[in-house]
Parts: sequence; structure tokens; C-alpha cells
Amino acid sequence: MAAYVNAKKFGGLGFRRIQDFNVAMIGKQGWRLIINPDSLVARVFKARYYSKGDFLNAGLGSSPSFVWRSILEGRNLIINGIGRWIGDGRDTLIWDTPWIWDKDNPFITSSKLPFCPNFRVSYLIDPETNAWKMDVVREWFSTEDAIRIQRTPVSLSRKDCWYWRVEAHGNYRVKSAYRRLCGEASQLESFGQWNRLWGLPIIPKVKNCVWRCLRGVLPTAIALRDKEVDIEPNYRICGAPEESVEHVFLSCPFAQATWRLLHREIATCKDENFNNCLATVFGSASVVDGAVMVAGIWAIWKAQNQACWELKVVRPEVAADWAREDGFTSVAAVLLDGAGTFIGGFNKLVTCPLVPSKNYLGSAPDQAFTVSRFRPSFSQTTSGSEHRTSIHPLFVPIFLWSFRMEGLLVEKHIKYILSAKESKDEFESVVMEHLRLNGAYWGLTTLDILGKINAVDQVEVIPWVLQCQHESGGFSGNIGHDPHILYTLSAIQVLALFDKLDVLDIDKVSNYIAGLQNEDGSFSGDMWGEVDTRFSYVAISSLALLRKLDNIDVEKAVQYILSCKNVDGGFGCTPGAESHAGQIFCCVGALAITGSLHQVDKDLLGWWLCERQVKCGGLNGRPEKLPDVCYSWWVLSSLIMIDRVHWIDKEKLVQFILDCQDRENGGISDRPDDAVDVFHTYFGVAGLSLLEYPGLKAIDPAYALPVDVVNRIIFGK
Repeated sequence: MAAYVNAKKFGGLGFRRIQDFNVAMIGKQGWRLIINPDSLVARVFKARYYSKGDFLNAGLGSSPSFVWRSILEGRNLIINGIGRWIGDGRDTLIWDTPWIWDKDNPFITSSKLPFCPNFRVSYLIDPETNAWKMDVVREWFSTEDAIRIQRTPVSLSRKDCWYWRVEAHGNYRVKSAYRRLCGEASQLESFGQWNRLWGLPIIPKVKNCVWRCLRGVLPTAIALRDKEVDIEPNYRICGAPEESVEHVFLSCPFAQATWRLLHREIATCKDENFNNCLATVFGSASVVDGAVMVAGIWAIWKAQNQACWELKVVRPEVAADWAREDGFTSVAAVLLDGAGTFIGGFNKLVTCPLVPSKNYLGSAPDQAFTVSRFRPSFSQTTSGSEHRTSIHPLFVPIFLWSFRMEGLLVEKHIKYILSAKESKDEFESVVMEHLRLNGAYWGLTTLDILGKINAVDQVEVIPWVLQCQHESGGFSGNIGHDPHILYTLSAIQVLALFDKLDVLDIDKVSNYIAGLQNEDGSFSGDMWGEVDTRFSYVAISSLALLRKLDNIDVEKAVQYILSCKNVDGGFGCTPGAESHAGQIFCCVGALAITGSLHQVDKDLLGWWLCERQVKCGGLNGRPEKLPDVCYSWWVLSSLIMIDRVHWIDKEKLVQFILDCQDRENGGISDRPDDAVDVFHTYFGVAGLSLLEYPGLKAIDPAYALPVDVVNRIIFGK
């Protein structure tokens, strides 16, 4: 069963355990009772089942309803995954409450002291310094607990609240709850390249064949005899006494000849174990070489099936051709007139190369198909002459095809980002002078998501970032410019990517940001006083990364953001301003970081956001606007934070982003065939990361930084 229900990245097929998934969904209802205790539903349940206690300690009660029984099924999942976010510490008990910022164990492990069994966490906080009383902490707790307590942030300006420890933004998600319930399965010891395998640009049946080989479920004679199937064990192609996976694909003379024709190193692999051999060779191969190798396995198995069931033994050259062609492509066209009457039709099976060219559907020795944006056409070439039949614009063509599109051009995008280093100022050459610090953040974060941030020498970047700091504590977009809160966040993010926040005078930077908060809770961008919800997000995100949220009035900041909410569920830049996807991300992100998302009408906001998807799959920022790759981040991250991402067509969005790639030089544009830039390259790659595109590092939807960076800063991991 594990071979099917484990995630694909762990060697399974990704089928869900229905019972566990139902419990995870039910847990969402219990989570709402905890974070929205004043809601009508929560008050009804409290009056009926736990009038003198709370949901976490409630009993089944007498004559419980089916709904209440169901909610209690998910309570243990919640208890094991929640934590207490410490504000003033007055509502949290020191012992038996998960309040330590530690994903593995959020509880105090030291023995409970007899003289203070019910003391609150507030007793450990010094209200004058807004810090822990470390003398008391060291006296009461073990050294390990004292270190963990010291790492836990406090904020006296807010009350304690619950958060979901599994997510960096603290909000319960059914997906993470399901994974926690099932447990993260371990990969096969002999093969750790599952993401690369599933991400190859080849048809699914080929990858499924290789998966069956690696999982030991390919129906070889040896495997069938182990299942007590009465079958001859010999191999039909070469007559070997045993038909095992290792013999079929490694040691058989037929397989060896096929691999030599394909020029694959697997032919010379000395490891006798198939999984180990494939992992060794596959791990160092390029995408194209890996695809040919996987297709070769499928071709050899196809040859075995023909020998077994059709009594046909093909030559190695034929199997090698199968691997290169990788199956067949179906192309069909139906012609209708203006009234919808059928005029004619066409269909053809054509072989397709492993990596098609830009405008290529398929080819055979005497025919080719071309794709035009406005008018499809078919060409027939015979004896040096060409006859072309074009579809008249009056006709409505419908094309049905199955062919492999190129995936994310990782290496070309890396090369495109790094090409900016040819100029004196590295990343800065691709953006305007006053935005150079933003450009550094976009480029470096893109490289980190692609797993190549080490290609940039931090010794060159960090001194330049520090030179952009103003004497006020803020940062400017470039050396010598005026400081602004936007550039200050970019500086913090760049330093966080390299784990170099310790080079900052954190108090000076946090005081600069806090000084920009206005009386109504809003934030100005700089000394000139412009107010925008973007600046509210930037301030909250920056201070959270610096662990200095207590430097501002968080409650006022949240109330100002909520005052910018519109009747359509969205948010504007100021109260009463038009809803816009960029502003919505800023407001939702700030509310997520401060643990205030429960004050958002998620269904109404989710409806507005999912309406941003247009027919081509892309997303726009407002109604009646063109799609743009950058909204793959603004809209998508907001949907994820409010747990409504399943309301859009994610596959179409992935294809839209991939269509915006420059397939020759790398980089991503706002729309297909437009000029590329670092800005859209970053948001395109970040959007694919949110969509869990294979091979990309996960990015946090609230902080806009890789999840491992956020975990390192927030949780000390």
C-alpha cells in the first residue's frame, strides 16, 4: 500500500489515504473553533459541550451530535500540531502547553516545579526590557530548555494566540495536516532521484514503467514466481535461466547492445543492483540524457513483451529507435463552417522526437505539421514539390494532440540571471538604477529556488548591500540614494538568504522602520509621508524577520489593514481604494504573519482572487486586465494563505508561465513573446515553486523567501 499512497517524491504514486484526508479536513473545523471562539458556531458548541472549559479539553458529552463526534475525530491531529505564540504571556501556562518555538518539541522538558505548577509564561518576561528573565530561566530549567526559551520571541503589545506549527505562516492547511497525519515517508535507500524522474519531459507510461522497476512490481518471471504464479523463469529474448530486473536491463546481451546504441553509461555500470546502478548514472545525467535512459528502459521492456506475447524478437536497433522516438503523437483536426456544420476531418499518428523544437508538433519522413498563432496549416512534400492546404478563417479548427512540451528551462534561467554579473554592478544592470537592491533580491531568490545561490559570491554582495544603508538605519535602492522602507526589506531578505543578518545593527534598522508608523497604524514609505498597504506589509515582514515586531503597535497596524478591505473581499492601497491583487498579497501576508487571518472573509476574498484567472490560464491583477506572470505570485500566494488555491486551474497556470520563457536565452516575460526581465523571471519561478513544480525549492507564501530560510530565521532550524 505504501508504494501507492506515498508522495511521488518519496517513491509512491501520490494516492490519498481517504480516511486520513477526511480527518485532516475535519481538523479544519476544529481549528476554526480555536481561532474564532466568538463565532456563532463556536459559541453554540461551547454552550452545548464545553461550557466550563475549552475545545482542546472538551469531552464527548451526552447525546452528542454526529457533527460533534466528527470534529472530535480531528482534535488529536490539532493538538499534536498547534503551538502557542507568546505575546504578553498572560494566557499561557509554562508547563503542559506547546509554547516553545521548536517544531520537533514545543513543550518544556524540565520537571515541573512544586511551588509554581500553574505559573504563566508572563512570569518569565521582563516587562521593562520586553525580554526573558534569563536569570530565572536558567535557575528553573535545564540548559537545553533555557536555550530554546531564549530563542522564542515575545511581544508585549499583543495577546497570546494559537498557531499551526507545521506552516511557517502559522495557519492550518489541510495539505500540511494530511502530511503530518500520514508521516513523511522515507525515500528508497537505493534511489533518491524521484523528483527528477517525474519531472522528465516524456509521456507518463514510460515513467510509470521505470517506477515499477524501482519499486519491484514489474511483472518479471522472478517477481511472478515470488507471487506463486506458475510461469517459466527463463528470459525469452536471450534464453537466460532467470528473468530478473537486473538481467533484463543490465546484464542481458540485448540490453547491453541497446544501451551502447543509445550511448548511455548504464551499459558500463558495475553495480549488480538495478536501483543503485540507475541512481548512480541517472543522478549525473542531463535532463535529455536522463529522458533517453528512462525511455530505453521502457523500450527494452517493450521488446520483452513482444517476445513473450507475440513471439517476436526485435533487434537492438529497433529498441533503440523506440527509445529515441518515445512513443507516438496523435494529431487531429475537425473543420466546421460558420454554422457549425461538419466539413471534414483529419487524423494521423506521427512519431515525435524527445525534445521538440519551438513550433514543432511532429514529423515523419514525408510530412510536417506547423503551428501558426492565427491559421493552422498542413504541408505535404512530395518529390521536391510542396502542396499546402490552408484552413480558411471561416472555419473553426479544433486540434486534439498529445505531445511533450519543454518544461522549466532551469539551466538557461540560471545562466540568464548570472549573465548580469558581466556588468560592474552584477544584478543591477537589468533594472533601473534606483531599484538595484530590489533587483539583487529578485535575482538571488530566483537562484536559491533553482538551487544555485552558491554560484554568487556573498563576499561581493554583502559589502555592497551594507553600503546602501543610510545613517538613519534604512536602506536605499543603490549607493547614495534616499532610504525607503521597500529597499530596507530587500536588504534584509538578501542578507537572510546568505544567513548574514548578524552583520546588521538590528536595533537601528528596526527603529527606522518603527519610526515610519503613523498614529492610525499605517506606515509611510519614507520621510515624504506616502502611505500604502505595501508599506504595512514591508514593515511587518521586516520586523518579523528581525524578531522585532514588538517595536511597533501591531494591533493598530492590523486594524489599519482591515480598514482597507472592500465590499468585494479584496484590499486596496488605502481605505476606499480599488481592490488589486498586489495590495491583497500585502494585506493578507501581513495578516498571516501577525496571526490575524481569521478576520478575513476567506470565501469572498477567494472568489475575487480566483476570478483573476483568464482563459489562457494566466492571472491578472484587476478585472478586464491582461494576464501577467507577476500575478502568478500575488494571486497564488494569497490563495494559498487563505487555503483556496484549489479554486483555480493550476495546470493551466503552470503552462502559461512556461509559455512565457525565452527558450533561447533564458528568462521569463510578463506574457508570451514579450521581453524578459529579472522581475518576471523571479515571480514566474516563485509561482512555479508555489505550484510545487518538480525540482524547485519551496517558497514561503507570506515572507516571499525559501521555506528553509524562513525556518532558519523564525524557528532557528
